[in-house]
Amino acid sequence: SRIEEAEEHYADLFGTSVVFRVARHRGVWVTIDGEATWEEIARRAVRIEGSMLRSGGLTISVLDESGQGKTGAINHVGIGATDAEVRRVKEAARKLGLRFLEDSLSSFKILDRFGVIWEVSRGMDVTGAGKRLDLRTGEVT
Repeated sequence: SRIEEAEEHYADLFGTSVVFRVARHRGVWVTIDGEATWEEIARRAVRIEGSMLRSGGLTISVLDESGQGKTGAINHVGIGATDAEVRRVKEAARKLGLRFLEDSLSSFKILDRFGVIWEVSRGMDVTGAGKRLDLRTGEVT
């Protein structure tokens, strides 16, 4: 629930910048340009529920999942991978007898022996595709 603070922390630690943020606007998920300041967001009274950060090949998704009863700062770790890597890691997880929490052709979530949930997905889209909220006009495009 401390997305603004997390953005600053990961910028300091990994040199990340905000690609986009996500929020629900009038019941629709929208993205907000990463260049928007938190003051602009506050003026529009938008509640940010996630932020996609990037530094080179590193992508970090910060989500506000505080209302879901999870404990700890990390809900899960997500990794973007090639198709071949997704298949390889899935097979390794099966051989290790790890518990699958979700499983599809393009991604899966497993619980490792240390209690960490790993999400392995084909690629990792950080383009912000979908509906976009313009904070200056309040229009969704």
